Amino acid sequence: VRDRALFFGSPDDVVARIQEFYEETRMEQITFKTSWPGLSHESEMRGLKLLAEEVLPRVRRWHKERFGRQAAE
Repeated sequence: VRDRALFFGSPDDVVARIQEFYEETRMEQITFKTSWPGLSHESEMRGLKLLAEEVLPRVRRWHKERFGRQAAE
């Protein structure tokens, strides 16, 4: 699980990885870390914004369509 639990890439990549991870594990809670040593504050904030505005809404929508219920928030 450890290697599959790192989600890097475009919003499309991250959504796909989360979906694959969920299908394999059925884990409903994930902790996201957007701050890494050497990463600028601007990059951290951009990642957080992409996560909040593009990734999570798509994952929630997918989960509801696929399983008929809202994902945990």
